[in-house]
Amino acid sequence: MSEKEDKNVKEPLTEYDELGFLKNMLCPHCGSSTLKLSHQDDFGNQWFKCEKCTKYIRKTKAKEREKLEEALKEVIFLDNVSVKPIFSNLWRRIHPAIDVVEGVAYVGVDLPCEVTDDKGRVQLRDCHFLIGSDKKQILCHREVLIKEKLQLAHSVVRLPNRWSLESVKAWLEGDAKVDPAELFIAIKTAFETYIEFEDSRIYDLLTLWVIGTYFFHLFDGYPYLYIGGMKQVGKTKLLKQLCQLCHNAIFSNNMSTASAFRLIQSGRCTLLLDETEKLSNPEREVDFRNMLFAGYKKGAVVYRTHKDTLKPEPFEVYSPKAIAAKFGK
Repeated sequence: MSEKEDKNVKEPLTEYDELGFLKNMLCPHCGSSTLKLSHQDDFGNQWFKCEKCTKYIRKTKAKEREKLEEALKEVIFLDNVSVKPIFSNLWRRIHPAIDVVEGVAYVGVDLPCEVTDDKGRVQLRDCHFLIGSDKKQILCHREVLIKEKLQLAHSVVRLPNRWSLESVKAWLEGDAKVDPAELFIAIKTAFETYIEFEDSRIYDLLTLWVIGTYFFHLFDGYPYLYIGGMKQVGKTKLLKQLCQLCHNAIFSNNMSTASAFRLIQSGRCTLLLDETEKLSNPEREVDFRNMLFAGYKKGAVVYRTHKDTLKPEPFEVYSPKAIAAKFGK
C-alpha cells in the first residue's frame, strides 16, 4: 500500500451500549458491523475487512497499549510471581538501628503496642519503629515500609532502648528539644564525677567519642578508644560508664565472636572489650583480631561460613570499639 493510500485508510467507528462498554465496531464507509479481522502488521496495528463493502479498515494500536507492551518486556514471569528489575533509586535502604536517609536522621526503638487482629482480639507486643528527626514514626513492617519505599539494610535486633518512652513521646509531640552544648556538658560532668584523670583534656576526648558513637556511620573511619593501666585503676569502671552512654553499647565478657558480628551489623553497636576477655581459644582470638584490624573503617566486612548452609556470609564489623588492657604488675 502506498503512503497516499495509507493516509486515506479510515479507523473503524465504535458503538457503545448504555453502560459505556464497547458493543460493535462499524465500517466507516458503509456503517456495517460485519468487520472481520484480516491481519496484524509489524507495528501492532489491526486490519479489518468489511464483508459488505470489501474495504479495509485499520485500528491503530493505542498509545496505552504500546506503553503496556514496553513495560511487560522487562518483566520476568515465574510460576506465581512476576519479577521486574528496578534501575532507579526509588527504593531507599535504611538501617533499623540508626541511620540518616535523605537528610533525615532515624533511630530504631521498640515501643509497646496494642495489636488487634481482624477478629477483634487484642495482644500486647513490642514493635520496632523508626523515629525520625522530622517527628515522623515508621513501623518496621513490610507493608508500611513498602509504602514508604524503604528497605531494611539488616534484620532488627532487640536491644534495650536508649531513650525512655516518655522522651520518645515528647519528641514526636514536639515538646522535647536538644541543646548540643548542654548535652556535651552533661556527659562531660558525668565522667568528671566518677572517673579521675590527671589530664583534664581526656574528659573532652571521652565526651566527643561518646557523642560520635551515634554518628559514626556518617564517617569513613572511627578511632578505637584504648584504656590501659595497672590493676585496680578503674579500667572496667570506665567501660561500664561508657556502656551507659554510648549508642547500643555491648560489654563483652566472654562473648562469642558470632554474637559480636551479628550485634555490630544489625545493631550498629559500640563494642566494649575488657581485660577479662582472655581469648584463650586460639581460633576465637584470631576472629577478634581480624574484626579489630578491619572494624575501624567504613565498609569493612569479614566472612564467616554459616554452620547450617555452609555458605560464606559477609558481616559488617565497622563500629566504635573501646579496649581495656592491663599492663605492669
